[in-house]
Amino acid sequence: KWGAVKGAGEGLLGFATGLGKGTCELLESTIEGVRSTPDAVADKVDKNREHKKHGVDTEAKGQLLETFKEERAPDDIVEGAFKGFKALGTSLHSGIMDLKDKPMEGAKNGGALGFAKGAGQGVLGFSTKALSGSLDLASNLVTGAKNTPDQVGRMRKGE
Repeated sequence: KWGAVKGAGEGLLGFATGLGKGTCELLESTIEGVRSTPDAVADKVDKNREHKKHGVDTEAKGQLLETFKEERAPDDIVEGAFKGFKALGTSLHSGIMDLKDKPMEGAKNGGALGFAKGAGQGVLGFSTKALSGSLDLASNLVTGAKNTPDQVGRMRKGE
């Protein structure tokens, strides 16, 4: 008698969960597309452009809107928030260091003109890293939200 009602409820819950996960995956893809667009444009403008991870010459290839996200995706919305704010903080710190260091590096190498060029690089570095950190925050929150129903299910099953 109540089996049909229970089945209908589980079906609606499954539908809502699937719809929510699909929406989150669309948002994740959109965020990654936004992150990749500046690189695609810059590569068209300068075909010999060097990619420096996090703007550091000694590091591997990187993107203009470099990510500071951790490799493992967050299990739930709370972990997504912690990871997202950590990535935002790391990005902002790196950008502030650019604001501080780039003008002085430019002045050492090119005097007053080098200082001005370095100041421009610092502002650009801070801006792109602040945007990147914001994208990391959004991406981690969306991924955490998408993974929350699965995590709740695992907790209910005692995994």
